[in-house]
Amino acid sequence: MGFVRDGKVIIVANVTDEEKFYALFEDPRSKEFDAKFNNVDDVYKLEKM
Repeated sequence: MGFVRDGKVIIVANVTDEEKFYALFEDPRSKEFDAKFNNVDDVYKLEKM
């Protein structure tokens, strides 16, 4: 995890189950947090070439 500036964080993770990972964003607690703090999650996928 790296702090970029106030309110901005970068997290790098090795996700082995994409379905469970994306389910985190659909969880009611996640949606409540996003609405409360005006949060936007940007997700990028890197693949070995």
